[in-house]
Amino acid sequence: MLSNNKNNEKRPRATNFSFREKELLLNIALENRHILENKQSNAVSWKDKNKCWLIIAEKYNSTTTGCPRDSTSLRLKYESVKKQLHGTKSDLFKTGGGPYKDPYTVSSDSEKALYEILQLSIEGLPCKYDSNSI
Repeated sequence: MLSNNKNNEKRPRATNFSFREKELLLNIALENRHILENKQSNAVSWKDKNKCWLIIAEKYNSTTTGCPRDSTSLRLKYESVKKQLHGTKSDLFKTGGGPYKDPYTVSSDSEKALYEILQLSIEGLPCKYDSNSI
């Protein structure tokens, strides 16, 4: 299982995202966050998300001077940025053990806005018998 492609062909490699390209992607994605960050997972919401990614790709490619990118590569980059930011947020709640891990630092205002949008799916209940409640 080396590849996800049906014909076992390698995906063509594009150039890495520059800082400006990442900023442009995050700005366009944050404009559409009400669709992209929708927690529902039914057929209609997935169709809306796919349509939204096609629109984002069109806006992105009309604005950037770099290499054109398709909606799947833009989606993968957005998800990887979210994963980095979410890992940083979940590291705040760890109790320790193991070597120190440097947190990922937010490099721009767009990343900061996305970091604030990301929220934990569940939250613990406060315990009235805990020493923190005294």
